[in-house]
Amino acid sequence: MYIEKINPVRFEDVLKTLPDINKLSKFQLTNLLEVKRNLEKQYKEFEILYHVAQEYQTPFFESQKKIRLVLGSNQSGKTLSGFVQAQKIALGIDPYHKIKIPNRGRIGTTSFKLISDDLEMHFERWTPKHEIKHIKRYTTGEIKQIKFKNDSVIDILSYQQDTEMWEGWQGHWAFLNEPPPREKYIATLRGLIRNNGIIWLMLTPLSEPWIWRDLYSNSNNPDVECWIWEYDKNKYNTEEARQTFITNLKEDEKEARLYGRQQQLYGLVYKEYKPQVHLVNDFEIPKEWTRFFAMDYHPRADIVCLWLAVDPNGKFYVYDELLANGTIKDIADRIKAKEGTDIIRQRFVDWISSTPERGGDEVSNPTREFARYQIFMRNAVKEFSTGIDSVRQALALDRTGQPGLSTLRKCTEFNSAMAYYTWKEYTDNNLGQSQRVNKQFSHFPDCLRYILVMKPRHILASVEAYIPQEFKANSITGYGH
Repeated sequence: MYIEKINPVRFEDVLKTLPDINKLSKFQLTNLLEVKRNLEKQYKEFEILYHVAQEYQTPFFESQKKIRLVLGSNQSGKTLSGFVQAQKIALGIDPYHKIKIPNRGRIGTTSFKLISDDLEMHFERWTPKHEIKHIKRYTTGEIKQIKFKNDSVIDILSYQQDTEMWEGWQGHWAFLNEPPPREKYIATLRGLIRNNGIIWLMLTPLSEPWIWRDLYSNSNNPDVECWIWEYDKNKYNTEEARQTFITNLKEDEKEARLYGRQQQLYGLVYKEYKPQVHLVNDFEIPKEWTRFFAMDYHPRADIVCLWLAVDPNGKFYVYDELLANGTIKDIADRIKAKEGTDIIRQRFVDWISSTPERGGDEVSNPTREFARYQIFMRNAVKEFSTGIDSVRQALALDRTGQPGLSTLRKCTEFNSAMAYYTWKEYTDNNLGQSQRVNKQFSHFPDCLRYILVMKPRHILASVEAYIPQEFKANSITGYGH
């Protein structure tokens, strides 16, 4: 029997088509009982045909995007949904993705233990035994490969395996369960190129920040679609189970495990920053909005630049970013290219840029050099604590639940940095006591602090950009005074 020929009818549906059951003859009742037995057997053997997605899950199954990402809480149905999608495509019964038969797919998950404890359970329940041709196993006993009678193949791998084991594969689809290391994701993506394949990731966002940065926050990729599945949306989760689950969670785990949102790291500098609140879809900033610029200068590393606009209501929007290396002229040219004809009201730069380069000319410094190329900046205020507080106030929600600052999704480096900017010294016993921060993600948040500590406000567009007198280039030397 081929699975695609089976009609997944439930006995309850049959009853709805019949007249009053009390009026049926003994012979008819006997036949009805046989129908019931056959349908129950069919349901048990081909349960996957009877799977119905919950309302909040349906958009995932229907989406035609090449890359689909579900950030789901625990018990939101993400693993089951991902697995059912895989089985249906392999068996040729998926109504939304008509991939040719036979096809080859890959399932990747965190560990061999998860293959044994979780995936095997789903295989046992949802894989029709009549459709399996043979199963291969690893030497340790876990399922390695399933081949169906239609010659479709599913390969199963663990993120614990060396990346070399993930390379060289070619397939039509892939399902990655829980956050994969980026190199495993890239190896899988590469393997889908020839067949123009599709991939879906179903995970609780507890690790691998690259996923949030490169997929969830990257609105510039038209091939990606993302969803957040919360615990409360799953109708099969009882309130009693929910409360029991919550009591066993640490405070910093709740965002990810209950709501499927990016986990809050220990010691975040800006705990107020939440991507689901502060990120907005990209749009063109109106010319009449007031614009500001900040630079975090690094003589031996990438230079970081940030642009912020203020609307007539005083709300802030981070709308562009630049991470660049090269000569000062190269970077100045890139800044001008981004700005075009935009008027920048004020520019700020960290104080180190006003000091001479090591071994350089004492009469010159990076700030003066940028001024030679019409990028005029003033030193940022060193008020670290005041600056931090200014950013926190901007991130806070008003009475209507709206933040004072939003950031465009295209600013992926900035958005990632804000989500992972932490204090350098942090323990449960001295929360936030340290004034030192981890430098890895500090540069874009520093730029934001340079601007907001100066209390920027909306000014009529007719006002020209402010250029501090001390930074105006001398007509003869090209240097400031």
